[in-house]
Amino acid sequence: MDLLDDEHDGSYGARTVSLSAALKKAREHIKELKAQQQWREKRIAELEARERAFSPRKLIQRVADIDFENGDCLQLKLGGDGDNGEYLIELIEEAMNQLQPPEGEE
Repeated sequence: MDLLDDEHDGSYGARTVSLSAALKKAREHIKELKAQQQWREKRIAELEARERAFSPRKLIQRVADIDFENGDCLQLKLGGDGDNGEYLIELIEEAMNQLQPPEGEE
């Protein structure tokens, strides 16, 4: 971004106009950067909320509830360590960790 206009007659007035224009461009650029930062922060908050809402534990609990309402074919139990529901949660967490790209990669 060129902040100073090289095309001026050398007079003080032209230089002042050039600096004013540069300041205006800089302010606009800062405004755009702030808007982008706000969008990023909002998007991060949305993704974090989605991650919390769709945790493996909540997912398996919901699957267990639906299964129970429909005959309890899977007989998922979520009472503690060693239950099949708890084991399924661990498997889903491990699978999700393997699917996530390493830090810095998208």
